[in-house]
Amino acid sequence: MENVTMVTPLTQPIVFELEGFDVPPGYGAFLFFLALFNYMVMLLGNCVVLCVIVIDKNLHRPMFVMVCNLVVCDLLGATAVLPRLMIHFLTGQKKIAYIPAIAQAFSVHTYGVAAQTILGVMAYDRYIAVCEPLRYHTIMTSARLHSCCALAWFIALLLIGVLFAWHVDTPLCGNTIQHIYCSNRGILSLACSPTPINNIYAQMENYTYNSLTLQLEGLIVTKTNKYPVFLFLLLAYVFILIANMGIVILILMDRGLHQPMYLLFCNLSINDVMGNSLLVPRVLADILVPPSERIIHYYECLMQAFTTHMFGTNAHTVLMIMAFDRYVAICNPLRYAMIMNGKMVIKLTVSAWGVSFVLVAILLSLTIRLNRCRTLITNPFCDNPSLYKLSCEDVFINNVYGLAFTVVLLSSSICSIILTYSKITAACLTSHSKSLNSKALKTCSTHLCLYLIMLVTGLIPIALHRFPQFPEYRKIVAILFNVVPGSLNPVIYGLQSQEILKCLSKLFHLGRVKPSF
Repeated sequence: MENVTMVTPLTQPIVFELEGFDVPPGYGAFLFFLALFNYMVMLLGNCVVLCVIVIDKNLHRPMFVMVCNLVVCDLLGATAVLPRLMIHFLTGQKKIAYIPAIAQAFSVHTYGVAAQTILGVMAYDRYIAVCEPLRYHTIMTSARLHSCCALAWFIALLLIGVLFAWHVDTPLCGNTIQHIYCSNRGILSLACSPTPINNIYAQMENYTYNSLTLQLEGLIVTKTNKYPVFLFLLLAYVFILIANMGIVILILMDRGLHQPMYLLFCNLSINDVMGNSLLVPRVLADILVPPSERIIHYYECLMQAFTTHMFGTNAHTVLMIMAFDRYVAICNPLRYAMIMNGKMVIKLTVSAWGVSFVLVAILLSLTIRLNRCRTLITNPFCDNPSLYKLSCEDVFINNVYGLAFTVVLLSSSICSIILTYSKITAACLTSHSKSLNSKALKTCSTHLCLYLIMLVTGLIPIALHRFPQFPEYRKIVAILFNVVPGSLNPVIYGLQSQEILKCLSKLFHLGRVKPSF
């Protein structure tokens, strides 16, 4: 049992103590003014919008009236949390009486649910305006408008009222709420006995409204390891950005590198930057905050999942077209310039990105259709399996498509690599040209090395799914799947390519300033 500080249930008057923020000495006033500034901007902005809509009769339309309800909802949520948080920053006071605690928790949950119901009503209004424009004024009458707004607030208040009605007779044995403000879960965690009915109802309420606020479990790191892990990932991310973007800029600036091999490699560098830019900064931010504060919006989570799967799929498709380029260069050297012309390079690039986009779009569209009844993502970042595991519906189609997607992608990738390199090996064995064999060894070994790094780092997380007793190792390897290839690809390609090394040496040589005497 959590937070049990007394053997017998507490009696009124009950005073809770919020865990709050661990404010460093001397930073309290700064955090107070920062929170005060945010609160004043929020109050001023929302009140100005509210007053303008009320005063201007031209804005007395359904859409703007509903915006007023959303403004009131925002004011309710912010006023329930920020003033007490400012007191905490300024005075260090963390105690809160029972009635104010229930009132704060009630307001916070009402804000969350009312935001969903009001946005649902606004979506209905936009549907009528776009799909039934000629009947809009007859449908969205003043009476219908007021009924919709009242229904949105009534449903929110009814659901939260029932949720908090269970608190009345629940005996509490602890008084420390492990959060920065009071909530239903924070108060019920202090109960003397399990509260299954409360938990089931809370899940039902969450299921009904498909919460847009999700929580990432993230990496579980100790205080001693937090900063070394943060520094390692930060340095790796900075290196990925500098190395990959440097390679891309160098290839684009130097006309001697405007060859199909290097132009196709630009796709790999751009893919590495894209895959890491939506993942590593978020992981870095989550490392520095407690697990309870690792909150992510549903749409941000979708974008991160889309980028993550695009990165993995693109890595395969781009390396496949690079293998085709090496096959033509080694097996058909006389026709290479004719086959791998500018149009062919563009077609291969568009095909690689287009196939990835279509496959991943279908993958996530099957997940978006599901209703969600959970909010915890047991992963350091968002991906498709983490998202559809939030649903209480049947995910058989998601599993089938996900499995087919993985099998088709891996089999196509591996088979294309085996086929092209078999033909390249056969061409080298039958040829007595030392220059051809040397060229094949240099360029193909680099490409094959990149492919093996990508394949190994991708297969290890899949293998670790079979061992649920090692969840943290699986999380770390999942992050390294993005970081390791992105760090090694430019290094391996840059060191093996004589043309890139020559351009770099020329660049640094020209950059030297000779001393004058």
